[in-house]
Amino acid sequence: MSQISLFFYMKNINILRYEMDPIVVYLKAVRRQMGYTQQQVAALCPELSLKTLGRIESGETSMTIKHLRQLMDCYKLTLADVADGERQQRRLVTEDVRAAICKLPERYYSTFISLIELIAKEKAER
Repeated sequence: MSQISLFFYMKNINILRYEMDPIVVYLKAVRRQMGYTQQQVAALCPELSLKTLGRIESGETSMTIKHLRQLMDCYKLTLADVADGERQQRRLVTEDVRAAICKLPERYYSTFISLIELIAKEKAER
């Protein structure tokens, strides 16, 4: 089985999925914990429109450093807070798995597929 077909096999059994930027996921969670709506945050951050915040939180657009700084100020977060939150939110993404697959010798593909099937089975049982 080629690396590309192995990748698509994994995608088809729903092991892999694209994840949102973990920093955005963390900041959205902080906003919700603080009880802020997107409208309230947009009002507190005059250079960040409601439309832009919505697009950032939905993954439609990337967050700029300027927006990150504004949200950090609004939520009273330090860079260390954001880094720790990002680390906690990080999930294995498709690109990480694809990169790992590319480094595997072909003789290990069947073992890798067995592992993925086992994970899928355990995931389905939950």
